[in-house]
Amino acid sequence: EVARAVREEMERIRPQLPPGTILEVNMDRSAFIEESMTEVEIALVIAVLLVLAVIYLFLGNVRATLIPAVTIPVSIIGSFLVMAWLGFSINVLTLLGLVLAIGLVVDDAIVVLENIYRRMEGGEPPLIAAVDGSREIGFAVVATTLVLVAVFLPISFLQGNVGKLFREFGITVAAAVLFSMLVALTLTPMMASKLLAGGATRSPLSNMVDAFFHKLSTAYDRLLRRLMRRPWLVIGTTLGAMVVAALLFRALPSELTPPEDRGMMFVGLTGPEGASLEYMDRHARMVEDIMMREVEGGEVVRANMRIPGGFGGASEMNQARGFVVLAPWGERERTAEQIAQSVRSQMNQIAGVRAFVGTPGGWVRGGGSPVQVVIGGTDYKELVQWRDIVMERMQENPGLSNIQSNYEERKPQVKVSVDRNRAADLGVSLQTVGRTLETVLGSRIVTTFIDRDREYNVILQGKAQDRATPSDLDNLYVRSDRTG
Repeated sequence: EVARAVREEMERIRPQLPPGTILEVNMDRSAFIEESMTEVEIALVIAVLLVLAVIYLFLGNVRATLIPAVTIPVSIIGSFLVMAWLGFSINVLTLLGLVLAIGLVVDDAIVVLENIYRRMEGGEPPLIAAVDGSREIGFAVVATTLVLVAVFLPISFLQGNVGKLFREFGITVAAAVLFSMLVALTLTPMMASKLLAGGATRSPLSNMVDAFFHKLSTAYDRLLRRLMRRPWLVIGTTLGAMVVAALLFRALPSELTPPEDRGMMFVGLTGPEGASLEYMDRHARMVEDIMMREVEGGEVVRANMRIPGGFGGASEMNQARGFVVLAPWGERERTAEQIAQSVRSQMNQIAGVRAFVGTPGGWVRGGGSPVQVVIGGTDYKELVQWRDIVMERMQENPGLSNIQSNYEERKPQVKVSVDRNRAADLGVSLQTVGRTLETVLGSRIVTTFIDRDREYNVILQGKAQDRATPSDLDNLYVRSDRTG
């Protein structure tokens, strides 16, 4: 909603811009949110269609299929009452909970409907079958529903990031399941007594499914009788399956949240302490050349570099940062991480700077490095010693790349001491010495001039080659206030 409002405001502002000024969107993080919501909504529709198809396949009656089908919207919309009361919103996590709930909310209705349907096939009138069938199965419906609630609800009370992530998810699923129980014991019997008043009929497809499962049940019965005579075979197979499951559990990779392709990535450069703007500009242009090759390939839309690369007052001249906007997901073959890996291998060839390429994190990962080590100690000398040891060991690990330390030694400095007695004998003031050093080594605005109605600063500064090394101080002279 914020992104849409910004775009509407841009359209309102554009006609008022000065001639030659263009206002465009460089990076829109809401595009990923929109795509995520769309994908979940598609999954929601597919889940509904699959559930309805399976119900019809087994019941073989369109009117009978409609009865549990009504449970889905009633239970889902009913769960919105709980969500609104608790201040939840329609987001990716709550929608994922509803996708899962679709398969659960129809269970109770199907159990009740099947029992009523069975009684109707036995010759009972629809109303009697609905009342007795729902009463007969009511306690089992309540018990199974409470079991499901007991499974999902505790997820919402977990501590830490996991609890924050799944709080809305667990409560949403539990609320939908509770509403499905209410629907199964009230609305389902009523609809069964009305929609099935003409009697229970089955389609040829349903009869074929019934015949198949009847054969499957007979085969299962024979197999079960044989296995009951060989208990040690059953126990041994079970133990073997548990061992295999344990081995697979240890072998499978695991993570809290998977990496996400958010349609962008960022690059960074860190030069030596005290690096100049010209030094960083030269290396930043090398990065731009790399990114332009990716743009020509069509999978990168644009890349913007800036120096200094920090934010606000913390900006450092030896840092450069860039944001890279990728082509839409359907227009590229590689993921953001694959593109980042390709760019990373090229940037690592740039000498004189430390390069970094990353992709934005997901819900929990954030945007930081996936592996971080924090070292504490009594003084900086000890920290540097152990930092070097740790980084050397990390370099030996093939699973780690782009290893960096955020501890930086002081910027290079030159301390100038003035012989005050000698300066006084020559008639040189400390102010003159300080002003000379400031002007030649740093810079100083001495005046301004006006050109075509615009005012510009006049800045004095020594040439770069004349202030590159400490020995260049020998070439600086000051005028004596006494002799001129």
